[in-house]
Amino acid sequence: MLAGPLSDSARAVEAYAQAVAFDPTDRESVYALKALTQKTSDTGWLVEALIRGVMRGQDTHARLAAARELATVAEDSNDA
Repeated sequence: MLAGPLSDSARAVEAYAQAVAFDPTDRESVYALKALTQKTSDTGWLVEALIRGVMRGQDTHARLAAARELATVAEDSNDA
């Protein structure tokens, strides 16, 4: 809803970042945050959320998912 046509992009990015930091295995939130940050070419929120996911993930699976996604973001930014 926050990312729809009547959106508030800043609030949407912040909300998705919090969701990703809490549960980096939530693919929908990761993809939504990725899409929103790519629109602005500012991946700062995405990187910060994934770092928090690595550090505070609920379990090993969640921390590894965040680390893998963070590596993908780093590779993508090097390709750009």
